[in-house]
Amino acid sequence: MADFLFLSRFRVVISEKTNKRLIGKGVEKVVAETCFPIKVAHGHLLDLIDKGVDTIFLPSVVSMPLSHPSLDRSFVCPYVQSFPYAVRSALDFKSYGVTVLTPVIKFADDPKVVEKELVKMGRKLGKSADEVREAIRKAQNRPGQFRSLPDTAGAKKRSKTSNPGTSHGCHQSPLQRLRPGVNLGLPQKLRDLGVTAIPMDMLPLDEVDLVDQWQDMYWKYGQKIYSAAQLVRNDPRLHAIYITNFACGPIPSFSTSSRKSFATSRTWSSRWMNTAPT
Repeated sequence: MADFLFLSRFRVVISEKTNKRLIGKGVEKVVAETCFPIKVAHGHLLDLIDKGVDTIFLPSVVSMPLSHPSLDRSFVCPYVQSFPYAVRSALDFKSYGVTVLTPVIKFADDPKVVEKELVKMGRKLGKSADEVREAIRKAQNRPGQFRSLPDTAGAKKRSKTSNPGTSHGCHQSPLQRLRPGVNLGLPQKLRDLGVTAIPMDMLPLDEVDLVDQWQDMYWKYGQKIYSAAQLVRNDPRLHAIYITNFACGPIPSFSTSSRKSFATSRTWSSRWMNTAPT
């Protein structure tokens, strides 16, 4: 989505990397008990306000592209879907002089539905429908190039790992995986111990057919985790480390079934994290 905004010729301002100061600001503002990444998101919004932005792009992402034609659901976490609305009870954007744009994005639906939402938003910002459609077209051409990088890097890491159990697949959502401030730098700590940490998205998840066993899995990252589980279970070089946060909505019922999916004669490790600063 950042590509779309950039290609629409907007000046894109990004919040700073997650750190203790930003985390603390978010935790102080939150008015409901949620998972830790949602608390951190409050801090990122405050950071953008401090930077003096006048408009914040905060979409309500409801679903992601379908992984398989036979899977008819691909929803994101309810906290993520509702965050643009819930956060308004904690942050009074009008008092800060900030406009919040919240298009409803359903990537699992017909692309025309997403296009319609973005065109409507673009008009509010003075962009014509043709300008928005051109930005969408250019932005859609970029993800393929980016997605090929994790696949290639993951294949190289696995090819260099010949001994059983010397690599760990780290199974996290992007909320944890992409922010050392949230995952406490665990992948780096594993590397310091001589263990190759392979993020979930660096595994060939598309090679796994979930239809027979998990067709009813509605959560997009649940689908990814189950795919990763199959790959880890069938590859003696890999162990699984499952990283999540307290108060994660889908996890309590999900962790038991995922443990069964990872089940092998090798170690399965689950880490529940509460990484708020003390």
